[in-house]
Amino acid sequence: MATFDVHVRPSGTSLAAAHQEILAGGRWQPIDWSGIGPFPEPVRLAGAASWTRRMVDEYRSTTLFSQLQTLLLLANLPLDVMGAMARVVADEVRHVQLCADAVTALGGAPSGAIEAESAYLLVDPAAGMRPQLLAAAMNLLCLGETVSARLIGATHQGTRCAPFKEVLRRLHADEVFHGEFGWQLVGLLLVDASPEERAALAAMLPTSLRQLEAVCTTYGDAPEELAEADRALGSLSVREHREAFHRAVDEAVLPRLEALGLPGREAWAGR
Repeated sequence: MATFDVHVRPSGTSLAAAHQEILAGGRWQPIDWSGIGPFPEPVRLAGAASWTRRMVDEYRSTTLFSQLQTLLLLANLPLDVMGAMARVVADEVRHVQLCADAVTALGGAPSGAIEAESAYLLVDPAAGMRPQLLAAAMNLLCLGETVSARLIGATHQGTRCAPFKEVLRRLHADEVFHGEFGWQLVGLLLVDASPEERAALAAMLPTSLRQLEAVCTTYGDAPEELAEADRALGSLSVREHREAFHRAVDEAVLPRLEALGLPGREAWAGR
C-alpha cells in the first residue's frame, strides 16, 4: 500500500512567525518542556512512539480537514462556517507541532508515514455536493472528533508529567470545539436536505460506527494494563481506552445522533 512520509521540521524562512501565531492560537503560551522527569529509557522510547502515532494521526486529520474546507467553500456555506472550519485546520496544524515537540522532548525524531489512501477525501463530481458533505462532516467531525475529545480527556486525567498533561489539555479543548462544530454543521446541512439525502445519511451510520469502533479498539499486541510510568507520559491502557471509547459513544455520540432525528442507537446495534 502506498504511503507518504511525514517529517515535522521548520522551513528556515520568515514563515516561522506566521506559524508561531497559529501555535499560540491567540490564547496559548509556549510549552515548558523542562518539567520532564528522569524516566527510564524504555519508558521514554515507548512514550516517543506513542506521541509519534498521535502526531501522524493529527497530520492525517490536517490533510482531511483541509480538503473538507475546500468542499465547504465550493458549497457556498455561510462565512461563519468557513471561519470555524479555518480554525479547525489551524488547530490541527498546531496539534501536529505539539505532538512533534513531545516526541523531540522524549529524545525521538518527529517523523512517520501515512497510508496515502487514508489521507484523501474521495469526492464524486457527478454526485450531489450535500450528501458528500453530510457524510464527510458526520464521519470526520461528529463521530471522529467527538470520540477523540473523550479519549484525549480520559488520557489527560491520568497523565502526571506536567508538559504532556498541558499538551493534552490543549488538544482536548480544540477537539471538543471540532466535535461541536461538526454537529452544528450537520444540523445546518440537514435543514435543506431532501428525504433521500437524510435517508442516505442514516443508512451510512452502521458502517461508519463499525469502522470507528474498529479504529478505536484495535490495539495489536499492546498490553491490557499499563505501568504508571507509561501513563505519566500520556497513554491509556487498552482496557481504559476501550472503556473510554464505549462511554464516548453511549454518552456523546448516540444522543446527538438521535437529537438530529437520526437512528443512532439502531445504527449502533446494527453495526
